Amino acid sequence: MTRNHTLARAMFIHSENKLQAIIILWLLSVAASSAAISARADEGSGQLVIESALLRLTQQIEVPARAQGVIASMNVAEGELVRPGMVLAQVDDAEATLLNDRAGMELQLQKEKVRNDVAIRTAQKALAFHRAAFERLDKAVRGLPGSISLSELEEVRFQTDQAELELEQAQYELRIDQQTADLKSKELELTRFNVGVRKITAPINGVVVEVLRHPGEWVEPGDKVLRIVRIDRLRVEGLVHVRDLPPELVGAAVTIAIDIPGARQKEFPGIVTFVSPEVNPVNGQTRVWAEVDNKENVLRPGLRPRMTIVLPKSDKVATPESRQSAQ
Repeated sequence: MTRNHTLARAMFIHSENKLQAIIILWLLSVAASSAAISARADEGSGQLVIESALLRLTQQIEVPARAQGVIASMNVAEGELVRPGMVLAQVDDAEATLLNDRAGMELQLQKEKVRNDVAIRTAQKALAFHRAAFERLDKAVRGLPGSISLSELEEVRFQTDQAELELEQAQYELRIDQQTADLKSKELELTRFNVGVRKITAPINGVVVEVLRHPGEWVEPGDKVLRIVRIDRLRVEGLVHVRDLPPELVGAAVTIAIDIPGARQKEFPGIVTFVSPEVNPVNGQTRVWAEVDNKENVLRPGLRPRMTIVLPKSDKVATPESRQSAQ
């Protein structure tokens, strides 16, 4: 019994060691494969070459609806090129359009009311008339005392004061009419906005890759209607070992080369835009991004081109020895 137990224990330890060995070999193979696609520094030419970089999208946007309603029309299909501001779909705007028309008419009526200054001109003439009448009576009283009764003079004075107040009231009502016109103008802007948000427009240059809603369907604000990807500018990513990474790489010139089916190899220029501050503890690599123009729509996300980074002349490729001496 003891012999069998010892034999079983020995077999268990052997299998456990074998499993650890397999895991270690797998980790080494992963590190080796990662190193195979990372950059190699060519000190003689001052370049970093990444044999197998990866093309990715710089932007992909799920375009939402901004107002609730029924989709009245869909103006694009998958595969169509779009530009910023292009109307992709239309949410029913019949009610919003009617409210906009009504707000426009109310604003015009209010502007006509503001332009009508009859009340002010009438009050001005009435004030001038009563002032002249009061001045005549006052002059007569001064020239011939007792010719005009005091009550008659006070009545004309009251009419003059009343005319002044009526002029002030007319001026006040004009100011209120002007402010009301400003309010109507804002209401018109709001109704125009409500009409505009029912147009679903493209936010970027790109290609429609997915239509998620169709005419006749109801949408709420925030519901995704289409998905657009930008392809006129792509991101190319690669791995660089920290020992080959110069201190300043952002802004360095990049050239990517790729074999185009049915054509010879083509090259595209770009610029390094990002160097990740994180380093993989297993293989010592970090990610480097560059952006390249794709105005001819030749490059496609997912392809693996060769990326060559031209190192800045003022910088030297960092080595373990130089890093230790710097520290």
